[in-house]
Amino acid sequence: MHLGGALSGRDIEAVNKTLNGLLKLVFPDASQPVSDEDLEWMARLALESRRRVKEQQKRVFKSEFRNTHFSYIMGRRASSSSLQRPNYTMTRPSRPIHCLRTSMGS
Repeated sequence: MHLGGALSGRDIEAVNKTLNGLLKLVFPDASQPVSDEDLEWMARLALESRRRVKEQQKRVFKSEFRNTHFSYIMGRRASSSSLQRPNYTMTRPSRPIHCLRTSMGS
């Protein structure tokens, strides 16, 4: 996943930390594979959270925090996805995320 050019170094660090935290919460077993759909959902959530912070900063410091057009590229897709100004609802993936896998006797 690659983040768009509108994100500053601070934005990238904040998004990466949020994404890392979400990954650890949802997939506590580091060896468990993460699907592209799950990763994209968490990346959009992390980017949306950071964009909201920036928009609040923009309200207070108008000249310092102008660009809140955040985007990302998943894998090798040629097109990038942008976060649009939402109606402030985030939807989960269409299928449930299975967090824990347990092995039952062998």
